[in-house]
Amino acid sequence: MMNKTEFLQVVSIQRSKLIDEYQKPGWNLWVLSGAFASLFWILISLLDENNFHLNSAIFVAIFFYISYNILRPLYRFISNSSTNGKGKYVYLKTELANSLLSIIFGLATLIFIYVFIFKNVAIYPAFVMILFHIFFILIFFVFLVYFLVSLVNIPISSNNNTAFIKKWGSLLFILILALALNLLYIIYIQLPRLDEYTSIKLGLVLFSLHFITSKLLSTTERNLLLNQIDELIDDVTFDNKSVTAGEETLKLIIYGLQFNKIISPLINEHLELTKSDKDNCDLIIERLDQLKKETDNKQKELLVDAITKQVAEVEQYYPLIEKSKNKILNRLTFYQFSEQNNPDYNNIQTLLNRLQSERNDKLAELKKTSEFFSKQ
Repeated sequence: MMNKTEFLQVVSIQRSKLIDEYQKPGWNLWVLSGAFASLFWILISLLDENNFHLNSAIFVAIFFYISYNILRPLYRFISNSSTNGKGKYVYLKTELANSLLSIIFGLATLIFIYVFIFKNVAIYPAFVMILFHIFFILIFFVFLVYFLVSLVNIPISSNNNTAFIKKWGSLLFILILALALNLLYIIYIQLPRLDEYTSIKLGLVLFSLHFITSKLLSTTERNLLLNQIDELIDDVTFDNKSVTAGEETLKLIIYGLQFNKIISPLINEHLELTKSDKDNCDLIIERLDQLKKETDNKQKELLVDAITKQVAEVEQYYPLIEKSKNKILNRLTFYQFSEQNNPDYNNIQTLLNRLQSERNDKLAELKKTSEFFSKQ
């Protein structure tokens, strides 16, 4: 076991590794600010030329936005075959809160694209508009689902290597690819109206400004893992948390929640309920046996009173056990796509069935004993 000094050294090393990892792309506030200022100057110069078609330029920007910000990460998302991610399960509410500015900026961009396209709906082919409708409905539906999941504060899997995600992710990829190709068709139709080169150049500058702005927002948001590690260092340093508890917290920060850690509290609760219920049933059967052999009327009355109370407790346990079981089954359903190949997932199903079977056998034994007694 590590002492406090050794543990803080390990945490500091982990913190340095994270900082190095996040700085690998080379983005920093000064570089991004300089790039933004340069692009803004180019934008002003292009606007002074006044020989472009604004709608065409915006469509060029939208095309690159969809290609870079949606198609590229979506392709990487559905083609990812690695299951060794750092955080297997994450709390979506915390993740969303950490990226709030970026999310708001992304939603504002999508709303602008939506309004811009449908403001000029009459000049575009019907099949293109149908694709845009489907695309935006799906995008906002995904945002809605993520928001609702974040409200219930249930950990979600960060592992993308599941058949469910690959299937629906592939369909979404095909849809967005068709949308991007249709945008190219619209650009081809509109560009001949005015100077093509300037319109394309302006579109690229608009997209680049959007890209730099999104990077600026992301660099100003402190990384969630670094925040958690800084809090851990403070807690252990000032003895608000023991070194042992700190080690567990560090594992959770670095490797994320595991399926067993998420489901085990529910399983333990269910096991406690079923054990108490079994103990009550065994006690009733034992007292019924005592009652058969008892000859003293006063003792019989005491036993009958105790058995009556015990039976009432058994009746109270039934809805609690069912509620606990349904809670576990609902959680298993929630994780079925991410844990379908996990042996522990199937073992839990087997455990629930075995506990239910044992309870049914115990109740049948209790009923048989009670019926025998009632005939005496």
